[in-house]
Amino acid sequence: MLNTMWLSKEAGDPWGVQVVTDGQPTNGKVWFETYRLHKGEGPNGEDPNQATVNRGVGQCVHCKQAIDGDEIKAQARGESPQGTWIDRLYAVVAVRFEPKLDKDGQPRRYKSGAKKGQIKTQKIRFFRPPNERDLKALAEAERRLQEKWPEWEAEGLIPLEEIPPGHRRDERDGLVNYGITYWRQMFMPRQFLGHLFLIEGLNRLKPEILRELGEERGRAVVTYLQFAIDKGVDYNSKQTRWHFSRGVLVGTFGRHDFSLKWTFGEMIFTGPASGAAWGLSQVLGACRT
Repeated sequence: MLNTMWLSKEAGDPWGVQVVTDGQPTNGKVWFETYRLHKGEGPNGEDPNQATVNRGVGQCVHCKQAIDGDEIKAQARGESPQGTWIDRLYAVVAVRFEPKLDKDGQPRRYKSGAKKGQIKTQKIRFFRPPNERDLKALAEAERRLQEKWPEWEAEGLIPLEEIPPGHRRDERDGLVNYGITYWRQMFMPRQFLGHLFLIEGLNRLKPEILRELGEERGRAVVTYLQFAIDKGVDYNSKQTRWHFSRGVLVGTFGRHDFSLKWTFGEMIFTGPASGAAWGLSQVLGACRT
């Protein structure tokens, strides 16, 4: 169920995604293909303005028949004889370095300095469909989460509370209608695993931070590190949205409701471009201003 096929509407770099089927009349399978747009359409005439769900009503990608909203909600809750919903990774955004070319299509090179003779490069963002490695990583994250679950639950790190009434959960398109009734269900396994590892790590470091910096400064540092983790939690849940017009993630609280997000994004947890590093940079930037 995709409410948009757009991946990027940024000027000069539009991208879309296509749902591809195997054409089987029963037990059909689907996969995804990403494409660059030229003059508003994909290389084979793909239209990114299409969608497979609109206003809660879906469309079967195989037979093109409408799927009633009540049936979609029943599948999401695991109450339909037609099967149960699963979340699917359908696109990965990444960057690569490509040579800068001159007017003749030849690589440009540095003419002086320490890089003399080396090819000039530029960072290019692109979208690709998930590969086998991506899918294995998701399965491994879910396995590790289940493995650590009893330990983390015993330590009180797992939010076991039910989403209470009064948080707009019970509206017509609220989460409860799609089977999401507990706070922990608002995260994919990989998101949940990453957040819990960061919290566990900070808890382990707290005594050392307090010992090195003293009670007052140490507690301040711990508090700001908690803010950094909170920032990551805000931008790494099933309530985030990929803003295809700007090419950025919109956080959980970008909207003042808990309506279902048909398509959502997540950040990676490791490396200099990770969500954790970004969250820390946001807190440091706020402290400096």
